Amino acid sequence: MKPGSLWPRYSGQFLNGDAPGEHYAGVVVAELVDAFLAGSGHRTAKEHATEVIGTHLRPDGTSRAPMRTAEARLSLATVSAREGDIEGAVSFAISAYEFDTKPMSDLLSRGRDVSRLLQSRYGNHSLVTEFREYLASMTSR
Repeated sequence: MKPGSLWPRYSGQFLNGDAPGEHYAGVVVAELVDAFLAGSGHRTAKEHATEVIGTHLRPDGTSRAPMRTAEARLSLATVSAREGDIEGAVSFAISAYEFDTKPMSDLLSRGRDVSRLLQSRYGNHSLVTEFREYLASMTSR
């Protein structure tokens, strides 16, 4: 992972201080995002999700780990919705599905969670309806 990243704070949890490969480190950071989202650590979840995306970004703008990037975008959608940014929430949520990832069922499940959150916070706002319809179209593929 990049120097100065969040990684040094968590590296002590590995046996003998061995730093795992970038692949495993990405898993750890992704799990931390989920843990912070479960609590009230929105700022920390946003920071970690942004790091997951940046860690896997190739110089050409594509992702080395599309599933993790998609999950991080859904985490950012959740944080945005909780912070009152409906436009950001819907934008992040829709962008999570631009990858051809397997299994899509996991992403669709997370998307339904985001959809329920948007519905509970923003009711029938046009962006909530737009995302719900987009998600339904992804489900029918």
